Amino acid sequence: MKKYVTANREMADLLNSNKEQAFSLIEVLVAIFILLVIIISFSMLFSESFINIFASGYKSEAQYKLQDLVENKFLDTDRSLEGVNVTPSNISGFTVEFTGLGTVSVNGDEYLFETTFSDARGNQRPVNLTIFVPEGSN
Repeated sequence: MKKYVTANREMADLLNSNKEQAFSLIEVLVAIFILLVIIISFSMLFSESFINIFASGYKSEAQYKLQDLVENKFLDTDRSLEGVNVTPSNISGFTVEFTGLGTVSVNGDEYLFETTFSDARGNQRPVNLTIFVPEGSN
């Protein structure tokens, strides 16, 4: 009889210990909620990153087009600068001093070219290009 009581007690202890190792419904729901918060945070981070990557690409394309227009304008090709603001600056030259070698002076004009481009969200953003044109080059 003693063996039977001991076996029953061992079986009851085994069943009770299994219950203590299981997760309750509340614990599972809290874990799922925390996991969802983490997943949503990362998905928002990735989507914002993709938007910024596309915006950088649009800006690079706008800068390339602006530089192409400016270069062709100074080469006297028949390209108009429609939609581009050109502002000559008050700089008429610059001087560079090299230590121990002397100075180099270059006369010319500086120009600021400004236009806009549409970013990934459709907003108009400015893009600028500043160039210096030495005297006698145009």
